[in-house]
Amino acid sequence: SPWSSLTANYDLDSLRKSALLWSERQNANSIFLLNQVSNIVHVGGGFEVYERSLVEILDQKGVDEWKETNIKYHGNYEKVKIQKAAVVKPNGQSLSADTQGTKIVFKNLEPGDIIEIKWRRRHFYPGKLAKNFDSKFYLAKSIPVLRYHFETIYPLGTDFKVKQHLNKVKPVQFTHQGREFQVWTLDTVKAYKPENRSVTQDVAWPWIQ
Repeated sequence: SPWSSLTANYDLDSLRKSALLWSERQNANSIFLLNQVSNIVHVGGGFEVYERSLVEILDQKGVDEWKETNIKYHGNYEKVKIQKAAVVKPNGQSLSADTQGTKIVFKNLEPGDIIEIKWRRRHFYPGKLAKNFDSKFYLAKSIPVLRYHFETIYPLGTDFKVKQHLNKVKPVQFTHQGREFQVWTLDTVKAYKPENRSVTQDVAWPWIQ
């Protein structure tokens, strides 16, 4: 899709180097180098979401946790297409993973590797909801995150409200190619361990919506 060219494009090697001196990696089995969600709102309604995850595997437990994964989505009103799923070796070699539907299997995964997943979600809300846009981004993972990136790209003059919970991250706003951008980023976030596990994610975890 030509829309994906509007989204932020991070360099894997730069992120890998930035993470080398991060103390959080010492006690982790794996870390997110990047957790990116890019929302593109279309004129007249409807939207699509491009997501990219880069995860560095640090030990065998990390291998066991990530050798198989599945993209979660709402089957009633979303369609998902995996655009890339690969293991990136320390020498830069990229090996494609096996995919079936939204299930991904990373073969030959070893400590020191990075897994890269890129996928697109298209939303098809029914009836009056067709023009609605709603996306929630959690600033919390069970493993450390080097960079969170959440952006919304929308037609000029679009009116929508932003809610934030348990965080004060300020967006960068600008106009580019006839569209407005709002971009939130947050760096070097520790693994999130909620104090009260009896409450829901929406209450215990920080998010932007």
